[in-house]
Amino acid sequence: MRSLLDSFHAGAKKTIIIGTDCPGIDSQLLHTAFAHLDNCDLVLGPAIDGGYYLIGLRFSVKQVFGELFQNIDWGTSQVFQQTVNIAQKLKLSLRYLQPLADVDRPEDLEIWEKFGLRR
Repeated sequence: MRSLLDSFHAGAKKTIIIGTDCPGIDSQLLHTAFAHLDNCDLVLGPAIDGGYYLIGLRFSVKQVFGELFQNIDWGTSQVFQQTVNIAQKLKLSLRYLQPLADVDRPEDLEIWEKFGLRR
């Protein structure tokens, strides 16, 4: 949350934060996420495990940041759905990106190998 606010205080009109544990993120996906923010308040990239690998917001919704990130069971399979529920309650327009896998546990390391990356 702090990074989003810092970005907006620096003058950004839209900001995206990504998980560094998701090798499927590429420049096209980032371009798509930023483009969605031209027409909506919030962009989420759902992770297959129930979290999200990307969140993007427009400057116009900075006043609801606190509410958007409250009452989330971080680190659980409910993070994505809880975030969506809060966004809907706040009447934020929302777009989704394709679901991707991220790496949270040692058994997830094979995800990196699918992208030609080594352990």
